[in-house]
Amino acid sequence: MSIPLPPDSQKKESARKEREKKARKAREEARRAAEEAAAKQAAAEQAAAEQAVAEQAAAEQALAPVVEAPPAPEPSAYYANCSEARAAGAAPLDAGEPGYAPRLDRDKDGVACE
Repeated sequence: MSIPLPPDSQKKESARKEREKKARKAREEARRAAEEAAAKQAAAEQAAAEQAVAEQAAAEQALAPVVEAPPAPEPSAYYANCSEARAAGAAPLDAGEPGYAPRLDRDKDGVACE
């Protein structure tokens, strides 16, 4: 059984409870605002870190030496005679072309299988 409080004490008790309720609400709002600020800060730091990594990768790529592929070797060709060269669609053969051979150049003018 509880003892009833005088009306003045009831008002004081009610006011005290109201102040406590407001203080709890203010603490909760402050905590929530702090969490939001921390989340924003973490997101900003993450974005900055990702940007730094991307910039570093771009810088490394820019400094990487460019390696050119070696020229492809000229295909080698051998024709036993001009009939083979003509059958392969290679005749006439100029000196320096794959498949040219002095033995195929009868007049020694630099063009074989004329």
